[in-house]
Amino acid sequence: MHIQIPSPAKFSSLPLLFCLLFATTVVHATPATRMGDWQRIMGISRQAIANPAWLATPEWRVFTDHMGQLASSGIDDEKFREAFNEQARALPFSHYQLLRTRRGETPAEAAMDLHRPTPDTAVLVVRRFEESPVAMQEMVVRLQAAAPANLILDLRELSGGAFPSAVTLGRHLNRERVDTGVYLSRRWFAQHDTYPNLAAITEIEPLGTLDLDAFSERLRTTGVLRLVLPPHAEPIFDGRLIILTSRGTASAGEPFVYSLRRRPGVTVIGERTAGEMLSGERFPINADWQLFVPVADYLTADGEQLDQVGVAPHVEVPAATALQRALDLLAESRP
Repeated sequence: MHIQIPSPAKFSSLPLLFCLLFATTVVHATPATRMGDWQRIMGISRQAIANPAWLATPEWRVFTDHMGQLASSGIDDEKFREAFNEQARALPFSHYQLLRTRRGETPAEAAMDLHRPTPDTAVLVVRRFEESPVAMQEMVVRLQAAAPANLILDLRELSGGAFPSAVTLGRHLNRERVDTGVYLSRRWFAQHDTYPNLAAITEIEPLGTLDLDAFSERLRTTGVLRLVLPPHAEPIFDGRLIILTSRGTASAGEPFVYSLRRRPGVTVIGERTAGEMLSGERFPINADWQLFVPVADYLTADGEQLDQVGVAPHVEVPAATALQRALDLLAESRP
């Protein structure tokens, strides 16, 4: 990206604030500054990426060699960011991206929608699990008031999100105890050369609160966290449950599907999920970029990895036809 720099005389006629903003823009566009950003990206990655074994893979070496060369070239910032994210897709782990800094933008689509295609069936579309569970709690109240005989849980656009909202919905669908799995940070792998086996998983003390700050603090101090939902006696949806998935169903949505698909009477229709299940955190790189880093690896309660694997449906169909297949299945089962 070529930028014409005004002469000092022209600068003197501009407001000081504009000059400072312009100068900052120019600095962030220079290859030298980009190399500084790249070195910061590498420093954060080496310290924060959950499993150091990922950084010893051929894919990581290819990635760092290629992006290091691009960082020293004349490529503009946005093209560098796009190349970073494209190349990162070939890595043997997910949740590694160079993102634009959040600036208070409102998402284009609502996190959830609820509608009734037939009198006895409700469709709940969930696009993301928001950090605050308040909206999900309100949706659960709406579902209880609607009292449908059948619920189609449409997760085809679910990109992930925070576990408190996922837990709120999950507890409306099940009142039994649920062991949601184990999270392992760099601290764990610094002390162990492998994953915990099933016996070790059961010995990990469960997190006693459904709080994001407590989640982060436990990982920081112990390096391992097990999230177990206790049984409860609150009202639940106990009708026919069908879950729709796609290759875009990712992150927090994947253990959610994995847990529910094992319940009797639950049918998962669609495509295998994305296989992008790790716990990520944002780190600032400059005024415009944040590095999204997988700070915790994940295992299901029975020791399975979902990252790079995904969750298979019971009925495999293209995601675009999954809703109609679910409605047809419900119609076939009506007396």
